[in-house]
Amino acid sequence: MKKQIVGWIIGLLLIVVLGQSALAQQYPPMEMGVNVNERPHWLKKDLLELSQTTWVRAFIEFSHYVKGQRDMKNDMRVRHLKSVAEDGYKVVLSIKWNLNEAGWRIPEPGSSREQDWLRFTTDLLNELEGDISILVLVNEITIDTPEKDLQPIENGEIPFVRFQKRLLDHISQLKPKNPDGNPLPIYTGGFTRLDKQELQDHPVNRAMFKWINEDDRLTGADYHIHQPDYKTSMESSNFIRKQIPEKPLIVTEFSFVWKWKAHLGDRIGATDGGRKFAEKYGIDSDITVADYCTRTFADRVPENQWHDFLKSQSWYEPDYLDILGRMMERHGVVVATYAFTQNPEGGGARNITPESNPWFMHQILMPQNVYVPNSDRTAINYGMHESFVRWQRVTNTLKVE
Repeated sequence: MKKQIVGWIIGLLLIVVLGQSALAQQYPPMEMGVNVNERPHWLKKDLLELSQTTWVRAFIEFSHYVKGQRDMKNDMRVRHLKSVAEDGYKVVLSIKWNLNEAGWRIPEPGSSREQDWLRFTTDLLNELEGDISILVLVNEITIDTPEKDLQPIENGEIPFVRFQKRLLDHISQLKPKNPDGNPLPIYTGGFTRLDKQELQDHPVNRAMFKWINEDDRLTGADYHIHQPDYKTSMESSNFIRKQIPEKPLIVTEFSFVWKWKAHLGDRIGATDGGRKFAEKYGIDSDITVADYCTRTFADRVPENQWHDFLKSQSWYEPDYLDILGRMMERHGVVVATYAFTQNPEGGGARNITPESNPWFMHQILMPQNVYVPNSDRTAINYGMHESFVRWQRVTNTLKVE
């Protein structure tokens, strides 16, 4: 408990000391929702009710539909998004231009390939007409796009930015509506690791900042905060708020995944609390965090044991959602969506090593490696679920039947 109180104090001091620039303006309350990335079919009704969320976020990977590998009218991802919208949830949908995965480059304006991409967008918006509450034009620019398309060409244009502008022109002609029948709010950005100088100065990001500020058809900017600590999370948020001083911000992905990863090689008994945990449950205190997590995937552990494990580890931040939520709110973030669940359909054993990216560790719900004895309830994650539900009670007004 003492460690948690110290963590709270440090986090809040960082918000106050590093976030003074954001405090000069009063922003509206932020709403926090759940994110499932490319897996809308994980938005199952009982899990949504357990989270008490109002907002859900997912993305659609365009290449699968353009290649004909998925049919927009029969795709389970699109069907699930329609279903949760019909149940009263607010949907944030991002388009993932997964060019690096597909091996594609940005097409020339007016080309047949560009027309195929724009037709995909038309089909997507037609299929989800009235179901989307926020549309985001891109997921992660610098991760999904070939570097050559992120740099200026001979005429000074940046191919990716040029395409985004033509995409917005196309969507604007469709006049999409939100569930209330009003014009659909449109965001773009997909900015990542804005605490890093090379990404702050990257030509594509500078050009996108300028466009977002100048184009009235764009509601605001989206950025991601996958960071190793509170300091860099704050630096990212301070930077984008200075670049986009007037418009709303949204955060569709955020986590401490890189902090968790840095400790996968630690011995679970490296601290007094860790040794007491190992002794209580008859576990070798010399095994690593990665080894313990591998064991839980091979043979699920009771919820109280998982919670005791995280409580025993000094690197874990149970108040992460409380601290980051308030930081984002102070920077004018109106909606932020956090990792919802591990695969609720099951995924079998997993081998976790110090080199693994531990996305499994920070979700709100933990169905794959944790269970609730004598109950059908899905296991909740220590700290994260409690903070998330508390945020819903404070900020959300929509009650889903």
